[in-house]
Amino acid sequence: MHITILKNFFANFLQVRRMTRHFSRRVMLDSVVRTGVGREAPGALSRNLAAAALEDRDALLARLGSHIDGLTERQAEAIRARVGLNEVGHEKPMSWWRHLWHCYCNPFNLLLTLLTAISWWTDDLEAVTVIGTMVALSTVLRFWQEARSSRAADALKALVGNTATVVRRASAADAAPQAEAYFGVSLAVAPPRGVEVPVRMLVPGDVVRLAAGDMVPADCRVLSAKDLFVAQAAMTGESLPVEKFAVHSDASVRNPLELDDILFMGTNVVSGSAAAVVLGTGDGTYFGVLAGRVQAVDRGPTAFQAGVNRVSWLLIRFMLVMAPLVLLINGYTKGDWGEALLFALSVAVGLTPEMLPMIATSTLAKGAVALSRRKVVVKRLDAIQNLGAMDVLCTDKTGTLTEDRIVLERHADAYGVADERGLVLAGTIAFLDPPKASTPEALAALAAHGVAVKVLTGDNERVAAKVCRDVGLAPRGVLLGGDVENMDDAALAGAVASHDVFARLTPAHKERIVRLLKAGGHVVGFLGDGINDAPALRAADVGISVDTAVDIAREAADVILLEKSLMVLEAGVIEGRRTFANMLKYIKMTASSNFGNVFSVLVASAFIPFLPMLPIHLLVQNLLYDVSQAAIPFDRVDEEQVRRPQRWQPGEIGRFMLFFGPVSSVFDILTFAMMWFVFGADTPARQTLFQSGWFVVGLLTQTLVVHMIRTAKVPFVQSRAAWPLLAMTGVIMAAGLFLPMGPLAQGLRLQALPPLYFALLPLILLGYMGLTQWMKGFYVRRWGWQ
Repeated sequence: MHITILKNFFANFLQVRRMTRHFSRRVMLDSVVRTGVGREAPGALSRNLAAAALEDRDALLARLGSHIDGLTERQAEAIRARVGLNEVGHEKPMSWWRHLWHCYCNPFNLLLTLLTAISWWTDDLEAVTVIGTMVALSTVLRFWQEARSSRAADALKALVGNTATVVRRASAADAAPQAEAYFGVSLAVAPPRGVEVPVRMLVPGDVVRLAAGDMVPADCRVLSAKDLFVAQAAMTGESLPVEKFAVHSDASVRNPLELDDILFMGTNVVSGSAAAVVLGTGDGTYFGVLAGRVQAVDRGPTAFQAGVNRVSWLLIRFMLVMAPLVLLINGYTKGDWGEALLFALSVAVGLTPEMLPMIATSTLAKGAVALSRRKVVVKRLDAIQNLGAMDVLCTDKTGTLTEDRIVLERHADAYGVADERGLVLAGTIAFLDPPKASTPEALAALAAHGVAVKVLTGDNERVAAKVCRDVGLAPRGVLLGGDVENMDDAALAGAVASHDVFARLTPAHKERIVRLLKAGGHVVGFLGDGINDAPALRAADVGISVDTAVDIAREAADVILLEKSLMVLEAGVIEGRRTFANMLKYIKMTASSNFGNVFSVLVASAFIPFLPMLPIHLLVQNLLYDVSQAAIPFDRVDEEQVRRPQRWQPGEIGRFMLFFGPVSSVFDILTFAMMWFVFGADTPARQTLFQSGWFVVGLLTQTLVVHMIRTAKVPFVQSRAAWPLLAMTGVIMAAGLFLPMGPLAQGLRLQALPPLYFALLPLILLGYMGLTQWMKGFYVRRWGWQ
């Protein structure tokens, strides 16, 4: 099902929306950059456009080296060689080997690589093999998952053969006699024949014809127009189309978007027809300048990336403290510092959550597939978790809360003698871009899941306030762009917290509001589809757009909605929280069980005259444990865990680790006592029996903790894991029981355990589960459950 949805999405993305015989043409830019934020056009471009708007038509054509009948093919080729293709600059995709290196270079893999080198230096080839396998498995699985997820983004950048209708002369001396009539006020005379030229081949000076439904292929000056209306919502946020003319007489206008005879790349013709001369192409357009500004500034880490970094370094610092402590205690009590070093290295490996990058990538990739079934396409994997952590959604008004089309709202007929005589007033009509029927329900659902909605629009304040009231979003006040401009960051931060509707905003205003919300500790999403939304899309923790958005908005976004509906977004929020909950399970399980193991090792090392477990035992146990958790991305999530926004809390993870880790140590120490006193494994000669007994208990309790900690409820009764996780943990527990008796036992330096051991083993496991459940209940009552 999700494959079909993805195919439909890309078909819609490449489909051109035309209203006349030119239906097959639409401007598609090569690729807009994926990092940074934008600003308005700089003063130089604004001045040039204003000057072109006022310049005499013939003088303008002469300055461009053009003609009223257009350029010749030779002239166009010469200009193209000088200015380049009509494409917006873009970043090159990362090569596969750089991507593979990126997947390898995380703190855990680098640490394990260092431990591998030390093991090689000490001739511990068994450790080298096991640790190397862990690193390779983590890197390759992450690379494979990310490569799969990037295919959707690659398809978004695909080019199609789009064309524009261009008037070209056969030679420089040729002047069609119909040209003056065609480019005059009247378009009744048959125009000279135009040719279809790929949009990327347009050059300044080309004369293009535009009709209803056309996308404007470059920045242009109108030469002639008949009832020409252009939609500039992608630039300004205004829902109503703007009429354009062949002349502009107001020299005081400096805002390029208010020039009456200038058309901009990326806007579209709603009605009428026109002929226009191309002023700028590619990076020299208003669109291109915005894209260049988007490229110029770094996005910075998202809430997800920052959270993962904090958690990762928390675990690494813990390992850097505990491993040397194990080395010192074993070296001092046993007197063999070489053996103590190998054991400490194995403990360090066990404390390293090397599967975290792979688990995170797999969980996010699974979430991306699930979201595709809900008509949500994810371009950047970690955006899924940011969706789940989002507690503020900033959204544009037009097309998101509303239908993105005007309808006749009401009318009043004038009736009377004056009407019949003078026909001065026929009536009054009022148009409105009506709210979507699904918007109130979607806003209520987002509020129920802890997501506040703020409306950021370039439209006027009265329209914005009325639409918000109609959809049930009672505004606490409307803040205008002029007020935003005059406030410093401290004042604006307070105003942003107390207002829900912001009107008459520029792109820089939207970006500034988003950044201040993030600085205030919020995880911010932004939903928009216009060029004026691109800066805020890049500034947000998660940028959200739709498949019908302009190119720059789609490229700036992290998530693409196949339906411009907040209901679809609400489904994405819930899926993001499920994804985060499964990642958090791995962190909690790994941190608590690893801490318990190290605590047990320290106790055993202080009182037992031999190593409680050999380095190879620790490494194999850790490898099997990692395999058992590979199915976590497919696990179920309790309903309570998706009700509120979730985010990384390193302090809470540290408290969880210190609280639950010693629980397993209690039963490890009971196992030590059982092996020492019941089975007589109290001398170096019988250390293999002791180590085998703890190996089995340690692996089984580590695997059982997966089920105990995955839920705040009673496992297997109130909340049951998904079957892949049940199957995987069952297989690993069976393998743990079989290894001491199987053909690998001698190579692993394990031995078969006596029957009495297996009679006492269930008592240890049941006691462990009972105490963990009791401690979990206390923890939930005291601190809650993330």
